[in-house]
Formats: sequence, C-alpha cells, structure tokens
Amino acid sequence: MYGKSDNLSDDNNSNSVSSKGFIPYRLDPTSISNQFKIIHRAKDLNYYEIAPRSGSNLTPEQYIKLYSGIKCLD
Repeated sequence: MYGKSDNLSDDNNSNSVSSKGFIPYRLDPTSISNQFKIIHRAKDLNYYEIAPRSGSNLTPEQYIKLYSGIKCLD
C-alpha cells in the first residue's frame, strides 16, 4: 500500500538536515505508535525512516492519523 518514499525520514545529523534547507527537530520516541518501526535505510548511518510494521494493514486514514501523532521535543 505504501512505497519507500511514503515513510517519514529521520536523520540523526542535524547539520545534514539544515544543509538541505530543513529545520531539524528531535522526535519524542514515546509518541511513535507501536504500529510503526524505525528502520535504517541508505548508506548514511544516521539516516532512518519511520515505517508501518509488516502486517499492520493500515488504511490511509489510520496511517495519516498515526503519523500526525508523532510529536517533536523541540
């Protein structure tokens, strides 16, 4: 249902995020639903994605609601 590019990117290097024109924020790990998993992707060891767990079978509405619930600490 969702492609690789549909996942939320999480880069642990704030300088890398800033250099791309984005504002870095720290995520509150307690706000990430257990329906998601954090996976390493790409060659950059600081780059992760927050993706639905296999078998979660989220509807688009559930997917958006759960992603919207992820909070920032900063």
